[in-house]
Amino acid sequence: MANFVSLLADDATPVIFVLGDSTADVGTNNFLHHSKARANFPHNGVDFPKSQATGRFSNGFNTADLLAKRFGLKRSPPPFLFLRTLKCHCKKHLFKGVNFASGGSGLLDITGSKQTVVPLSEQITQFASVRDDFTATIGPAATEAILSKSLFFISIGSNDIFQDQT
Repeated sequence: MANFVSLLADDATPVIFVLGDSTADVGTNNFLHHSKARANFPHNGVDFPKSQATGRFSNGFNTADLLAKRFGLKRSPPPFLFLRTLKCHCKKHLFKGVNFASGGSGLLDITGSKQTVVPLSEQITQFASVRDDFTATIGPAATEAILSKSLFFISIGSNDIFQDQT
């Protein structure tokens, strides 16, 4: 526990949590086997390092990436679903932040449901499980101290409008 707390105490970079839609998704939908909302193919990523399509719905960095860079991180927090696939389920990865955003999602659960995406309500549930992991690892007081200094970036809503227009 002391190692995690001292690691965070020495670092001025806040823990970053990202919730949202395609404007902030860094690859969540790659882990949704039946999702029709995918961006892991060209032209996506042509301006990303190594011209790699990573699941971002852009040709390069997205808003979550730019925010993370602004706060001194080398890369965006990884997708929650990616962290759940790690064999070690290493909780240490959670302490730099997590991205829950899913391209095609919206404020309403119905938004994007035909494409199999992670709606905002599920993203919030996923965050709650991360909070529980924090609490189990470092205790409730340290968890509250970290979360009170964390940055929560939420970028969502356009799909709710566009879905009704198409």
